[in-house]
Amino acid sequence: MAASVGFVPEGTGPTITPAEREAFRQAGCLIKHDFFNRQEVNAMQRQLQLIVESGYFYDQCERPELGVHLQLHELSECSRLFRSLPWAPQCVHAVDKLIGPAPAVVHLDQSFVKPPRVGLGTAAHQDNHYFRVSNPLEGVALWIAVDDATTDNGTMRLYPGTHRHPTLPHTRDGYSNHLMSCAASLEDKVGVPCCTKAGGVV
Repeated sequence: MAASVGFVPEGTGPTITPAEREAFRQAGCLIKHDFFNRQEVNAMQRQLQLIVESGYFYDQCERPELGVHLQLHELSECSRLFRSLPWAPQCVHAVDKLIGPAPAVVHLDQSFVKPPRVGLGTAAHQDNHYFRVSNPLEGVALWIAVDDATTDNGTMRLYPGTHRHPTLPHTRDGYSNHLMSCAASLEDKVGVPCCTKAGGVV
C-alpha cells in the first residue's frame, strides 16, 4: 500500500509569518490562500487568455493521442504584467521572509495550460533537478493557481520533506519532448494535493 508523505502547511493572505517560515523550511513547501486578490487574478486570467490566443504556447506532448500539455517558457517576454509580477510587493515580501534577506534573481518564469478534458498533467519531478541549487532552501518557486485548483481538475501534489534528501533520479517523461520525471522513485508514496482557489500560491 502506498504511504502518505506528510503534511503541507497552509496559511491565508500575502504576509508570511515566522511560524509559516519555519513550517516552510521543515516541509519544503507552503500553501498561501488568497495571496493575490480578485482584481489581480482577473488581470492574470485575461493576460493568459490573450497569450494563448496569440499562439505563444506550444504543445510539448509527443503523443497527441493522449491529450494536450501547453507550455510557455519566458512568460515575461509576452506580458508586462507577468514581467513585473516577481516584483509585486507580496512576492518580494514572501521571498525575503522565506529565504532572505538577500538579493534575489529570477531564474525562470513559465506557464502551463491544461485545457479541460484533454489537458495532461505534469509528471512528478523536483525543480532542483533542473536548477541545481546547492542548498534547496536558498531558492524558492512560486506556483500560482490562476484558476481554482482542486483534486477533481488535477491540482499539483507535493511530497513534503524531500528537499532534505539528495535529488532523486530523473528520467524523461513518457510523453514529453523534454520534461523529466522522478515518479519511479515515488511509487510507494502518495503526494499531498495542494487545493486552493484562484489567487492562491504554493
